[in-house]
Amino acid sequence: MFYIRTADRLERTSTWLERLEGGLDHLKDVVVHDSLGLCDELEALMAAHVDAYRDEWAQTLDDPERLRRFASFVNARRRRTPRSGSCRSATRSSRT
Repeated sequence: MFYIRTADRLERTSTWLERLEGGLDHLKDVVVHDSLGLCDELEALMAAHVDAYRDEWAQTLDDPERLRRFASFVNARRRRTPRSGSCRSATRSSRT
């Protein structure tokens, strides 16, 4: 959560850590030793985030309407391929 609150939007963690004044030692002091007195607030933010989390894929599997948007594999609908007119994937030997 400290990273989320202090990093620039879309900034990679490696770039953020290089830019962070004091580097890894400072980060350790903040997170492990609570040098800024933020740990209670960061823990509360993390707990709220975890409580609000919803697994979109699990919701999709439980909703038949959403599930219809997906196919289990490319040829699931048995469409003919424009090249060969077949309904199944090419085998390794037919590709050469």
